[in-house]
Amino acid sequence: MLPKRKRGGQKLDIDGDSVAALAGIGCTQEEIGTLLGCSTATVCERFAESYKKGMAEMRSSLRHRQFQAAMAGENALLIWLGKQHLGQVEPRAVEQFGAEIARVGGQTAADFDVESVKLLILELKKRAGKPAITEGQGDV
Repeated sequence: MLPKRKRGGQKLDIDGDSVAALAGIGCTQEEIGTLLGCSTATVCERFAESYKKGMAEMRSSLRHRQFQAAMAGENALLIWLGKQHLGQVEPRAVEQFGAEIARVGGQTAADFDVESVKLLILELKKRAGKPAITEGQGDV
């Protein structure tokens, strides 16, 4: 009788910290697998939490850098962060959708506050088959 064969290859010396560190610089699961000499499935199955942690750290670091640049006077980032986190919209949005607002709501653009305009824009996008963006996911 033949000896029982072991399944799988050589035991790899991979730890969650290595996966988290690579995810922390934005590597994909496929890239991490290649760099650590394992399959993408191994990264996905055995190191899912480490990968999530590394990606969260990368996003947090990126947001921190964006905030620093905005505070240093990077106007484009100030505007973008205002739209993302403060619900600010461009005045053009009110003008752009003014005719639609009047048609849908029977009112003029001047009759709406910014929050009402944002809600109407979301409704119009929904009617047009575009994905609705909720608070914090993007500008309207």
